[in-house]
Amino acid sequence: MDREILNNLKWKLESDPRIDSKKITVRLKDGIVTLTGHVKHFYQKGYIEDDVKSVVGVLGIAEELEVDLLGSKPPDDADLVRAVLDSLGRDVMFSENKHNFQVIVEKGVVTLTGQVTYRFQKDRAFENVRYIKGVKAIINKISVKPLIKPSYVKEQITDNFVRSARLDAEDIKVEVDGAVVTLRGNVHSWFEHKEAELVANLIPGVSKVRNLIKLI
Repeated sequence: MDREILNNLKWKLESDPRIDSKKITVRLKDGIVTLTGHVKHFYQKGYIEDDVKSVVGVLGIAEELEVDLLGSKPPDDADLVRAVLDSLGRDVMFSENKHNFQVIVEKGVVTLTGQVTYRFQKDRAFENVRYIKGVKAIINKISVKPLIKPSYVKEQITDNFVRSARLDAEDIKVEVDGAVVTLRGNVHSWFEHKEAELVANLIPGVSKVRNLIKLI
């Protein structure tokens, strides 16, 4: 079984024009893939990992690839800091709050800290950095700070329901535990049931919605 998976892995990597598979060594044991070797750019690691994940039978990945600039002079850490801040500043998502981030670079390893409201903003910051030339690794320590109050969640649901004369949020109760919102109460249609959940999911800082609303 491992031999078949290994052959599929090698074929997948060799077929990907975005990477140089000749510089990658693949080992497989009990469904666990170990990747060693070199890539020219940090972002190529993501391509390789995506290729490996797509192969049936792979249970896990130990990624030990190193970034090798292939004779190019690596940028100074200070230049990398400036490049990271510039990249974040040019992204319209962060242009007004780029000062919420702190960037530390040591020998090409970028550490990001700070706070954002949404999880996708943390992921977006990572994506901004991964394509910068000279980056060897990224440690993403940006925290997602929930801005959730039960009264605010209820207000948003109520406001949304008020726009439709058919919807009534009066019997909906909201509980908040960290970034998890629990909805309870009664509604008269599946539309109301799903609409309440949808509105709660769109509120900044909410990572999960438990919809326990009953249909009566």
